[in-house]
Amino acid sequence: MSRNKKFRRSVNYYIDENECGIIEYYPASCTKRSVIKCCFPKSEKELKADKEAEFWGRSVPDLLKEDQEKALKELQNKTSKSSETKPEEQ
Repeated sequence: MSRNKKFRRSVNYYIDENECGIIEYYPASCTKRSVIKCCFPKSEKELKADKEAEFWGRSVPDLLKEDQEKALKELQNKTSKSSETKPEEQ
């Protein structure tokens, strides 16, 4: 309902596949459309399921490359720590 002109207007809305409410709004005098999206926060179980689905959706070469990069970084950190000179006690 408008504050100044006291009129009512219906607005289209629907629920998407993620169970979020979607409202499509645009003023009658304007061609610019706006979309308003409102979702409930996901539970830890849903977040975990999303993370697993993302993992299984990735290709094997990408996963292997990521593991290799982590291993090389870890190895580099170990070698740099062991090559540091320790101060000698007098």
